[in-house]
Amino acid sequence: MKLEHLGIMVRDLEKSREFYEELLGFKLVKTVDDPKTGGKMVYLDLGGNMIELIWYPDAVNEAEAVEPKVGIHHIHIFVESSDSIHEIVEGLEEKGVSIIEKPTQAIRGGTRAAVYDPDGVYVGLVDGPLLDG
Repeated sequence: MKLEHLGIMVRDLEKSREFYEELLGFKLVKTVDDPKTGGKMVYLDLGGNMIELIWYPDAVNEAEAVEPKVGIHHIHIFVESSDSIHEIVEGLEEKGVSIIEKPTQAIRGGTRAAVYDPDGVYVGLVDGPLLDG
């Protein structure tokens, strides 16, 4: 088994989509409209790992939505090397993204950095697996 996708409830679909696509390099897979609620779901892929950005209009009652209106705590994205993490962070800073953790040594080894997405989801950048083997 492997993770198929991770869903993230968002407040502003376009702002969140821009963050993941233009700033972090995710690629659009599919956009789905929810005719019952007027909501939208956008599926984005990064190296075989997919996220789903889920948006519902403010007027939608939570009970009518397929998913409850809750977010997730964090996402970690693997990058090729600590050099890549430094390059990504520099690029994000140049585009006005606030860096909450500049590249530093991770407790488990390797390098890590972090930013918040437009809805406050912690997005970590790491250059190695959490567990060996």
